[in-house]
Amino acid sequence: MSLDRAVLDASAVINCAGPFIDTAIPIIEAALRSGIHYFDVAAEQAAVLAVFERFSCAAKQTGVVIAPAMAFYGGLGDLLATAAMGDWSAADEILIGTPMYNFTVPANLKAWIDLIVRPRVTHSGPPERKGLVLGKTCKIIIASGGTYDEGLPAAASDHESGYLKRILAFIGITEVEVILAGGTAAVAFGSTTVEELAAQFRPAVLAATR
Repeated sequence: MSLDRAVLDASAVINCAGPFIDTAIPIIEAALRSGIHYFDVAAEQAAVLAVFERFSCAAKQTGVVIAPAMAFYGGLGDLLATAAMGDWSAADEILIGTPMYNFTVPANLKAWIDLIVRPRVTHSGPPERKGLVLGKTCKIIIASGGTYDEGLPAAASDHESGYLKRILAFIGITEVEVILAGGTAAVAFGSTTVEELAAQFRPAVLAATR
């Protein structure tokens, strides 16, 4: 096997190539076959746990050292990702309220998306890349200064609705409703009031939150 040839005559192998949920197991298996020690820099809790559960007995029997998570450069980020997910995947319905910044998602929402879209957690990873968050619905309320409703000239500049639908579908949430609450700039320009604008969107927003 190619991995066996790669570790031939080595004293130890240091795996620095993630995602470790994919790379650790085959490299450890090659290390065990060759009787050499294995180290990696994983900080992915699921990958590290899988290594301990799968290889503890083999390591003791062969005397091969298997030491995952020997560096912590990415550990804090992965811990934050796990904490940010919390128990949201247990919910039946997800409600996202967000502004539109520069025709797309604001940085804090993008950061949350990057934390929850995770291989082997919310999608299967390559090669299938199937969503794992199934049986859920999502409603998205987007507030924007301009008006980007379908059919209007500015609609082509709405890069937020399509992106959110696509990324949610990627993790398995395909039943998505978007409520565009546009025109908030009119309040700043004095052509309407906050009360009048709120009244315009109140029925749709209240329906989405029920």
